Amino acid sequence: MYITDKTEFPIITISYKSTDKQSVEDVLAKFDALLAKRQKFLFISEGSFDEAENEQDYESRKKIVTWVKANRQTLSKYILALIHLEQDSEQRVKMEHFSKMYITFSGYPMHIVSHQNELDRLVTQLLNLNYDCQKLN
Repeated sequence: MYITDKTEFPIITISYKSTDKQSVEDVLAKFDALLAKRQKFLFISEGSFDEAENEQDYESRKKIVTWVKANRQTLSKYILALIHLEQDSEQRVKMEHFSKMYITFSGYPMHIVSHQNELDRLVTQLLNLNYDCQKLN
């Protein structure tokens, strides 16, 4: 997962494409900066995962797992969700299976949608729900 756009906070664009590859240290630093805001936000992404995620060496994966474990409570507190747009039905089935395990690892849910209008509707729903909850507190 590579953070590609933070300018539209609280909507953060991420990528899984090898062309957007960043070092583990850069990705974790961007995560830390987002979490330091102490405000809820969500990730959006689209397209299939490619080999870039699978090319990470053992040490990189170990750094990520260690960081996620240490920050899972904060991740679940501030990240509303990851919403992934996948139009290919075969890939979407694989992604939906993966999304069921994702929350266990990350602490926040992953939603898979098939069309941009679904993504937009879910973004609006999650942000409005978050706003309504803030008003109650």
